[in-house]
Amino acid sequence: MPCEGSARVALMHPAAIDPHFVHDERAVAHDDAAAGLVRGDLEEHSLAGPEPPRAHVDEDRRALARHQAAAKSEEQGAQPDAASQRHASPIGRPAARLKTRARLTGAGLERLALLAVLALAFALRAGSALALPNIYWPDEIFQTLEPAHRLLFGSGVVTWEWRTGARNWLFPGFLAGVMQLSAPFGPGSTGYVAGTTLVLSAVGVLPAWAAWRVARRRAGAGPALLAAFACAVWCELVYFAPKALNEIAAGHLLVAAVALAPQPGEAASPRRGFIAGLVFGLAVALRPHLGPAVLAGIVFASRAQPQPRRGAAPLWLGAGAAFALGGIVDAFTWGVPFHSYVRNPFENLVLARSLVYGTGPFYAYLRSFLRVWTFSFGAILALFIWGARRHPLPALLAGVALLVHSAIPHKEYRFVYPVIVLVVWVAAVASAELAEDLRRRFPGWRTRVLPIAALLWLLASLAAVPHLSTQHVPRGDAGRQDTLYWRRYEGSKRSFTALSLRDDVCGVALLDLGWAYSGGYTYLHHDVPLFQLRDRADVSAVEPFANYLVSRRIDAPRLSGYTRERCWSWICLYRRPGPCEPKPGYDLNAWLAERGE
Repeated sequence: MPCEGSARVALMHPAAIDPHFVHDERAVAHDDAAAGLVRGDLEEHSLAGPEPPRAHVDEDRRALARHQAAAKSEEQGAQPDAASQRHASPIGRPAARLKTRARLTGAGLERLALLAVLALAFALRAGSALALPNIYWPDEIFQTLEPAHRLLFGSGVVTWEWRTGARNWLFPGFLAGVMQLSAPFGPGSTGYVAGTTLVLSAVGVLPAWAAWRVARRRAGAGPALLAAFACAVWCELVYFAPKALNEIAAGHLLVAAVALAPQPGEAASPRRGFIAGLVFGLAVALRPHLGPAVLAGIVFASRAQPQPRRGAAPLWLGAGAAFALGGIVDAFTWGVPFHSYVRNPFENLVLARSLVYGTGPFYAYLRSFLRVWTFSFGAILALFIWGARRHPLPALLAGVALLVHSAIPHKEYRFVYPVIVLVVWVAAVASAELAEDLRRRFPGWRTRVLPIAALLWLLASLAAVPHLSTQHVPRGDAGRQDTLYWRRYEGSKRSFTALSLRDDVCGVALLDLGWAYSGGYTYLHHDVPLFQLRDRADVSAVEPFANYLVSRRIDAPRLSGYTRERCWSWICLYRRPGPCEPKPGYDLNAWLAERGE
């Protein structure tokens, strides 16, 4: 009977024949076509020949109806009834399983790979900071964490910036919130120190995510993961990310804004433009030195859109709203809107306070890049130049920011972290696009290009680690010792953290160790007097007022009435038994105010 044969052939789905067929929208379309073919065959045979047996036709129609009902229920999230599952054709169930398998082997695996790279970035940043506590520069404590600790717990060292109102409370206020939430998870200072480290490390993952987002559109899934991996493992991005410094957080926000901003020739939605402008504005609110670069970047991003005027409005509104937030915070804390944004340049440029900490030539930062990146400097520079043609916005931001910071006499390597992250980010995305070009030109090397490129990025990062600001750190009377920043003043943090876990602390003295590299009350956490000693002759004088002493490693196991308990690196902790006497009229902050520190 011809009708029966043609109808049953039409009902056969490719998933029932080919187990590798993916049940997606094309399969749904095939079902609709199959239904039409069945109806056409039935009509054709009813006209062209004798009517087929009614039982077979009804059976085929019922099977088709059950299959379509089961497919519709599956799309709506409902479970098919028992009859549908019992009588359904072999199309639905294998196709559904294959659809899930395809989801795991396609976009699902890409998401898992991206999450693995981001998890690697987070683990490197948080793990290195927690396992190797160090102090890169006192500002990472006394300009951000210490004010947050004082705001939350009442004790803290007050530096001249916070006495004159030259700092904004936006970032310390955020850190105080993190401290409040994480303090219960550990005794002493351990809970909130770990909490702030983890949060800042999570923010430090933004460059890797931004590199994946942009490279994914340009080069595809595999090269995008390469770009994210390069940003995840680069040593400077790993080391600086957990640091509570305004320029570090601003650099991460700047890269995120670049990924969110409309690309040249792209008409982004107003919502996306506003969010990008908001992130740009937050970066400037945290680090006003980036203002000229962000202004130039927003102008460029606006003009690069198909409708410049319409695309510019959300960017400017978002940036203005975020920067206004900094002004509002100043109004509530210092009494005048934007007080810190005016006071800081007045103190550093007009009164030349920053010159006390040293100056450098105009080319100092380029020299620092060459010293740290060493053999990879040429490759990174070449990739940056090559990638700047396709990604002019981050290249423009990096160039303007570098010029602004180079023109300021006082220079510190951390100041140009936003430039570093932008340059490495552009180079990482460019390497992904170059790798994709090589894969197309040389099909035989298609599976090898990405692993080789990832290995090169990892080796370049490891080669830069020994050159990351190697310093000569004093070590008692034994001369000077080369110490990497990864271990710099590790003993200061460890000794003050150990003191935060003890209940008998009533006073702490510092010998041959400046208060700026002590860890402050952020790590001490006890509201007790902190004494700065000039030399060993002062030890006996301060002994009645402090029962603990932190000093550089000294050969003598005892200092006056203090006995050495433990040493970390080249910092040692001493203790004497008994309580402390109060010292009338002594206050560390008053002493610092007299000295102008």
